[in-house]
Amino acid sequence: MVLQYRTRSTPLNSRDKRSPRLQREPIRLKANTNVVANNVTWNMSTDQPKLGVDGEHHIFQDKLLEELVGNWNVTGRIAGQQFEQYCDADWVLNHQFLRVHFIDSAARNRGSIGTPSNAEYEAIVFIGYDNMSERYVVHWIDIFGGRFSETPGYGTLQGQDSIRFVFEYPTGPLHNTFTWNSKNKIWSILIRQKDENGKWTVFADEILRKGK
Repeated sequence: MVLQYRTRSTPLNSRDKRSPRLQREPIRLKANTNVVANNVTWNMSTDQPKLGVDGEHHIFQDKLLEELVGNWNVTGRIAGQQFEQYCDADWVLNHQFLRVHFIDSAARNRGSIGTPSNAEYEAIVFIGYDNMSERYVVHWIDIFGGRFSETPGYGTLQGQDSIRFVFEYPTGPLHNTFTWNSKNKIWSILIRQKDENGKWTVFADEILRKGK
């Protein structure tokens, strides 16, 4: 509160036989009081951290992807060829991303005995979530290098147990769908792509079962 003083002369009277004196009395300035109050409110609001829908304080929690955490044996077909892979998944970077690592089983076995793995295929995948845009974000990085890993994928829930990631590659769109079977405790991955004629074809069909 801001106080301002003014002076006034007090005349002699019967009760006061002393000389005239100057008295000071406060005048309350409501306008200034409001300015001070507004300043206090503004300072209090600016001192508090602003938490947005995304950022380090908003970690990524996802019950469906939580089922993917752990070690998995992967079997299936890619481009018509049978394969076996190993997969492990865990939360990283302040629980902002689920890191999913794929490597062919033969290479992993070679690496476990101290010899170079020379993997036929290996990928590290980071799955996060964009709260502002309400969609999953996936970065798929593999042994084919930067040019083939520069396109991010965006995912949406398909029901309660499935996420479809869409990659808009220069050669055409690719859909990679992760589906959780809660009854059998297995994951399936179906990869479909559209060719230059606009026809959808199955590129890969995979099953993930719990491993060690």
